[in-house]
Amino acid sequence: MLARLLPADRLSGPAAVLVLLVGWTFGLAAHAQVVVAPKLVNLSDDERFASVFVENRTNRPQEVVLEFKFGYPVTDSLGGVSMHYGDRAAADSLAIGTFIKPYPRRFLLPPGQRQRVRLALRPPNDLPDGMYWSRLAFTANQYEQDTPPSAQAAIETKIRYRYRQVISVFYRHGSLETGLHFRKMRSSRDPDNIYITARVERTGNAPYIGTAKLEVVNDSTGTVVMTQEDKASVYFDMTHRFAVPRPELTVGTYRAKVTYETRREGIASSDLVPASPASRSLLFAIN
Repeated sequence: MLARLLPADRLSGPAAVLVLLVGWTFGLAAHAQVVVAPKLVNLSDDERFASVFVENRTNRPQEVVLEFKFGYPVTDSLGGVSMHYGDRAAADSLAIGTFIKPYPRRFLLPPGQRQRVRLALRPPNDLPDGMYWSRLAFTANQYEQDTPPSAQAAIETKIRYRYRQVISVFYRHGSLETGLHFRKMRSSRDPDNIYITARVERTGNAPYIGTAKLEVVNDSTGTVVMTQEDKASVYFDMTHRFAVPRPELTVGTYRAKVTYETRREGIASSDLVPASPASRSLLFAIN
């Protein structure tokens, strides 16, 4: 991300050349980033400590700052996903940022080096059973030493990169349950696609992390003609919208079945709260 770039009409001579050269190398610089791993941290009553590693793959020192933010994914009516922050009521009862201490919270990371960040969980004693979470943001700014005023003009022509990565931190406390309830399922269409839209609501005391699967079955022959899968991260409720290309279907009646399961590629089953599959079907016709 660019921190600031002076307008071209304020630059001339070597300064303008510097900006053009730095801008030309942006694609190369984007591959040399500050990397955070793992992307998901699970804490529990038995595992109250964890480590996250930050690696500086750039050729400049980076000043890294950590910040906890409470947020969760939400969807619009078309299934578009975005992160929602600012839900104070949910944060008051579910956020863990106030009782997880990262160390160090701020540090200077030389190029090519790796820093270990330790997370220590100290929850209150009166928490109800359930899954608690926050998102931990790592923001890295290119570190510059103080420069004499005489060099200020040259500094203004530089581009500084800011790297920001966010990971999820969960705390599993006590007995956990999750599940899904279908609130609505419908089909719609335009000249190019049949859209299968499912609206689900989470039950239990833990987010539903799994996979949503669509099967399109020829209702006359029972043949599965198409399958699609999508990630399902249902913290409270969520809408999934699958697009089925109309040219791939012949004239006839079809059954669309949407199934949610607590499995996710890249996440161990032990890190997921299990639940029974939830399914619903509807019929639609191609004329």
